[in-house]
Amino acid sequence: MDAPAVNSESEDSNHVEAGYEQSLPGGGSVAARLRSNGEWGASFRHEVEDVGIVSGGLNSQLDWNLDLNTKSPLTGTLAYTLQTRPVTLQALMDGQQYALAAHSGRKSIAATLGRPNEEGQRSSQVQLQLGQVAATVKMEGSSKPRLRLSKIVL
Repeated sequence: MDAPAVNSESEDSNHVEAGYEQSLPGGGSVAARLRSNGEWGASFRHEVEDVGIVSGGLNSQLDWNLDLNTKSPLTGTLAYTLQTRPVTLQALMDGQQYALAAHSGRKSIAATLGRPNEEGQRSSQVQLQLGQVAATVKMEGSSKPRLRLSKIVL
């Protein structure tokens, strides 16, 4: 249990915090903490044989994280789509790029950021589409951005 410093002038000085950590069989741990102001947090860490270390946490603000630190490179794609009215949001991450997009009817905006190549340079692209007209700005490494206007045939 941690008690605040007697002469502390910070906002945290009026709160007491308690924490607990437990080792897990096979490696890893779980932990929790609770503060007297109602804030709390929980976390875990576990080593997965031949893959790496998985860790994550959740707190009273419902902020969460999940991490995988691998022993060797992994390949795959992680994609997420959120459909709300009137907008659909999409996020994608794979071994080559990160991408975000928002679509609403015949309007959309999308951005792509490539992973760094051997020289540390990235490619990037932003596209705005309104009806049948699209504007795309593309940049490869340290080259100058290129703008392309096009008409989309439906």
